[in-house]
Amino acid sequence: MTRNDLHNIITNNSKDGICIWWFNVDLDIDWAQQKSSFFPRVDTSDKMSVWGMEQIMLMLASENDFVIMRHQPNELICDNIKKTGSKLPNILTPSDGDINQRSMSELILSDSKLIMVLRGIAKKSKTYLIPYAITEHEMKIAELIGAELIGPSYELASWVNSKITARNISKELNFATTFGMECHSKEDLSVASDVIQNKYPNSMMVLKDEYGASGKGLFFIKEKRDLDLVIYRANKIENNHLKFNTILEKWYSVKENINYQLIISNDTYLLKNYLFNLSKQDVKNGVYKGSIFFKNNSKIYESYTYYAILLGDYLYSKGYRGICNVDSIITDDDLIIPIIEINGRFSLSTYISCMSDIFCQNMSIASAYYDINSKIELSELNNYINKYKYNLESKIGIFIYSFSIGIKCSRLFCLFIYPDMKNINKIELEFENMLENLNLKYKGMG
Repeated sequence: MTRNDLHNIITNNSKDGICIWWFNVDLDIDWAQQKSSFFPRVDTSDKMSVWGMEQIMLMLASENDFVIMRHQPNELICDNIKKTGSKLPNILTPSDGDINQRSMSELILSDSKLIMVLRGIAKKSKTYLIPYAITEHEMKIAELIGAELIGPSYELASWVNSKITARNISKELNFATTFGMECHSKEDLSVASDVIQNKYPNSMMVLKDEYGASGKGLFFIKEKRDLDLVIYRANKIENNHLKFNTILEKWYSVKENINYQLIISNDTYLLKNYLFNLSKQDVKNGVYKGSIFFKNNSKIYESYTYYAILLGDYLYSKGYRGICNVDSIITDDDLIIPIIEINGRFSLSTYISCMSDIFCQNMSIASAYYDINSKIELSELNNYINKYKYNLESKIGIFIYSFSIGIKCSRLFCLFIYPDMKNINKIELEFENMLENLNLKYKGMG
């Protein structure tokens, strides 16, 4: 799918339709606040490196669209995108104020001048609002601007993002589902652990909070003392007259972590063609580190098209509209478990999912991100990797599409574009060694 294809689906094939994008990646925690969690919530300590990832929107937005960003994007990132023949969208930035302290959606709501600009855009053209995720803040923005919000309602997004909901949907659709139980009490946890251990003696278990992302809200139970700690925590919560919502399940040895993305609209419902991206995920300790994109003619693409049709029809019937992405696994014994969790929002890989009009489709493409020393400047890094940079003539190389500077570390996003995965694996290893050497150069500097 090209960016234009996605734009047409979102705007109902309107030639004059305008999309307004923003990256409210920090607000989806609002969904979790509706219900009690088992694990203490830990706020992100280095929000600047997370908020700065907003540059990835430039890979998906069309030239007539508007992108709201905290800061003007890095010139080198813009140059990289423009060199591929792509044109950048219009960039809007909110007033300074608490720009480094508040979420993007809160900044928009507090900026009366920006709201007026957005209203003006909506009056001139049919306008669609596309945030990363939808909460009550985004619904308020849509109301103030008078534009259509793309995505599910806040209530529907919160419902579908529950791991308990995802598990129930999986069973309702007769998909292979992880072996485990929903738990809301100390007694539930004791029963569930007995049931799992009776069926799978000596297997590792995992406790999952109902809401949690990027490795948060997971606790691995490898031995009895781990389970004792879980029971102790449950007892403490109950003694404080609080509730929790969790799942205890068997841990599966995973051959592949698979993510598939659906776009659900009236058109895709009629065509039964929801799947627009499929990728293998590089996941370490529950945290996403990158993707390898499958081609549409691959056998695995056919398998997941089937699951996407069943899930897409189900979500459509519930009133869900917009993009969602689903985490799935293929176990070591080749069992496909189509739903591990459903994210009723964008993911980081959504923004690089429509690349067929940017890069040669005969190439293999993988993405990766790296946390590097915050003292390393992008210009230095760009020169340092000069021989690996994406070449327009050969159509191969490393393409840097986002660089965010944080307090503790900076975050670098790259695409590796080469003829096959053997090339990519070799270059990735060389590239990681180079980054490590560059990091060592700055280690210990004040």
